[in-house]
This record gives sequence, structure tokens and C-alpha cells, in this order.
Amino acid sequence: MTDQEQFSGSIRSFLAIDLPDEIKENLRKIQNRLKPLMAGIGGDVRWIKAEAIHLTLQFFGYINADEIALISEIVKKNVDGITPFMLNLGSPGAFPAITRPRVIYLGLEGETDTLCRLQDRIVTDLAEIGFKKEKRPFTSHLTLGRLKSSTKLPGIEEVFHKITGLAKGSFTVNGLKLYRSDLRPDGAVYTVLENFEFEVKS
Repeated sequence: MTDQEQFSGSIRSFLAIDLPDEIKENLRKIQNRLKPLMAGIGGDVRWIKAEAIHLTLQFFGYINADEIALISEIVKKNVDGITPFMLNLGSPGAFPAITRPRVIYLGLEGETDTLCRLQDRIVTDLAEIGFKKEKRPFTSHLTLGRLKSSTKLPGIEEVFHKITGLAKGSFTVNGLKLYRSDLRPDGAVYTVLENFEFEVKS
């Protein structure tokens, strides 16, 4: 029995890249540095647990077993021939704009062209079977926290400047994972439904 066969009904799911433990630990240090700085300028942020941070390529919402199978076929087709690539932690930023932030994130650098092309191919193919494609362009980033309200935060650029030197680290992306997400009172619990490993050249 495969991982996806053991689930029935509707499940909350997303496609993402997992992060190495050392990168998650670095993200935790960055969050710990950001917390008092953001509080100091009036930023009320709901921080994401570092161990739960992923590089999300597409969030599906609630889907059924048949849809999981279709998603898996599309992802397998698109990762065929893809070899591992490197990404680096980059600069902090905010969505939708730094002048009125709702999401605090850390950007990614390195072989982001490879990542963006792969993500675009997957979501384009998924759109053909009914999964809505985001209107805004994909940005390679790691979400650190979400502000509880939208408001101007004078001083946020200076806050980001203070943590730029902490954002160090690189990692190899060896594949993608389809996750199940179960919402719990103490946070979401993630279960891997399927692994999509890249081709490793000998």
C-alpha cells in the first residue's frame, strides 16, 4: 500500500521542497533576532515554527485520492531529467510590499532559474486539469511569519538591514515532496504522501 492509498476522503495538501535541519536552525536564529526588532516597531507577527518551514511550490487546499494521483503523474513527468541544484539563503523581504507588510520572508538565491522553470511547468500543467494558477509570479522565498494586521511599519527596512548578515547557508535540492497537512490546535502536522526525487548522474 502506498502512502497516498492509505488516505481516503478529502485532505489538505501542498507540493514543496523540504529543508535540511541546519537551514531550519539558521531560520530559527533569524526569527529569534527578528522577534524583538519587529515588536519594537509595532509589528504583531505570528511566527511560523522553524521546523515547519518549507519552500512551497503550490498549495492545493483540500483534494481527494483521485486528484492526488493526477498531481503525482504531472509532477513525475516534470521532474524527469531534473538534476539536483543549489539554493542559498538570501535577503529578508515582505509581501505584498515593505511599506505595508503582511508576510515576512527570507528570499533565496543560487540556481533559482532552475527552480522557477520547474515550478512554472508544474503549475501550468496542473492548471490544465483544474488547479488554479496564481496570478502573481512565483517568488522563491521562505515564509518566516505573518502579521496579524496590515499596517505601515516605519523602521522595517532598518530591521531587515540588521539581520541581513545572519542569512547564511546553502543547500542542495534533491527532489520535491507532496505533503498532507493536518491542522491541529498547536500547529499543522505534515505527512509526506509522495517523494519525487531528481535524477542523480553517476
